[in-house]
Amino acid sequence: TAPSALGGGAGEAVATTKQVVEGLLQVEPNRRLCCFSGIGELHHHAWYVGFDWEALGNLSLEPPLAPELKHLLDHTKRSGGQSPRDAETSGGAHGSLGSRLCEMAAQGQLDEIRQMVAEGTSINVGDFDQRTPLHVV
Repeated sequence: TAPSALGGGAGEAVATTKQVVEGLLQVEPNRRLCCFSGIGELHHHAWYVGFDWEALGNLSLEPPLAPELKHLLDHTKRSGGQSPRDAETSGGAHGSLGSRLCEMAAQGQLDEIRQMVAEGTSINVGDFDQRTPLHVV
């Protein structure tokens, strides 16, 4: 939503986006955006013109894109293979439920994941890097 507030078109939006990202990713803290003068630098940056910081602060900000996750929670009939409880206890290549779920997502085994979720497995279980199946899909 912020680029539309820039008024200068796509070129200005790209330049402003690049400026914010590069500013936040500076290796040297004294050159990094917000590390010298505080969060106000970000609040007043052109990229955030019109951004509702108050709504963000009180957790009432609506996401600009809200993916439809219902398809991951749909209960579907499982056809053969390892039972969800067996998969939960046996783990995957890294020996954890989170790793197994990520492997299943990467292999497109969404029906199996749906079944496990329907039986009580949390879709938010992470692997060794805290990635969940939702990161992989």
